[in-house]
Amino acid sequence: MQNENDCFHILLNHLKFYPTGADADENEILLQLIKSLFTSEEAQLALHLPHIPITYSTRRISKSSPFGFKKTNELLNKMGEKGLVYSVRNSRGIRYALLPITPGLFEFHYMRKFKNNENVMVSETSEKSLDELWLNYLNNCYRKELQKKKTPLTRVIPIEKNIKSNIKIFSYEEAMKVIKRAKVIALSACACRSLARNCNRLLETCMSFDRVARFVIEKGFGKEIDIEKAENVLIECERQELIHCATNTKYSVEIMCNCCSCCCIFFSGLAKLKVKGIISTSNFIAEIHYDKCKSCGFCYTKCKMNAIILKDEIFTVDVNLCIGCGLCGNFCPEGAIKLIRRKKYLPSIPHNPYLLFYRLSKEKGKVFSSLLTYLKEIFS
Repeated sequence: MQNENDCFHILLNHLKFYPTGADADENEILLQLIKSLFTSEEAQLALHLPHIPITYSTRRISKSSPFGFKKTNELLNKMGEKGLVYSVRNSRGIRYALLPITPGLFEFHYMRKFKNNENVMVSETSEKSLDELWLNYLNNCYRKELQKKKTPLTRVIPIEKNIKSNIKIFSYEEAMKVIKRAKVIALSACACRSLARNCNRLLETCMSFDRVARFVIEKGFGKEIDIEKAENVLIECERQELIHCATNTKYSVEIMCNCCSCCCIFFSGLAKLKVKGIISTSNFIAEIHYDKCKSCGFCYTKCKMNAIILKDEIFTVDVNLCIGCGLCGNFCPEGAIKLIRRKKYLPSIPHNPYLLFYRLSKEKGKVFSSLLTYLKEIFS
């Protein structure tokens, strides 16, 4: 059995297997974070857990772990309640996997602090130092990591009603069609806003679907909602000037959040630091129809990316800054600004989470180990 310090260092390296979340060079920040989240026993057990999408049964994990079956089962249950491990129920029972730092440990940590029936955060003064660690990690580690990636983790979904009427829209570009494909929908608190608290916008705006939603509901990190409620959430998010974004896949979208530029790690990086590549824009761009435009300036004040520019008393769109979210058109009283297709298409969107995982792993140089392990698992 490893000593306490060894197991945390080894766990950090174990987490670095994931294509995202632990690539930064600032190992000391990551170590402090891991030590704050895991007990030494939990860290030792975590070393014997597979990485998503692979999952193991309790019995299989207990055979390689330093604990017996009973202790392993107790620890896994406890770690599940803390949002440290992912669990799924299938024909073979409950199976487990280690969660990545983000998306994973970060989001579920703040989701679990949120009461399902009250739109307030649980007050815990002991969490202050952990909040500071998360902010340090997100701003100084994770943001740098995202800048290096060719394939973004998330993508912007435009507000459909603001797309020009004669343009064909694909189903994966419509938020409601993404939602209607899901069999199970869960609503949770936005982790970024729960942590940063830079605005007073709605907190319960993060939706998960199907397998992730089942996990969220079972562990109490969110509540199950129907399609009508999900649509109402989208409408309210648009009213509160939040940007729709989702997992960067065409199908089997697992997460859809509604973000602000003052709290979100992705959009704050884009808006304030002009960090490109950390999120995929939509395939649309805003276009101003000057025959309708009254130069009221609503689009100028509502754009979160500062993509609307005033020059010589004329508002124009900076194509390099516009992310194609459609918020500007949502508040134009004259209907003078609409979304049109970008002249240059963005890189192809992976079809599903597994292909996104594969692409990110390939970029990280871990494609052979991750892909072979996954293929071995599903065909064994």
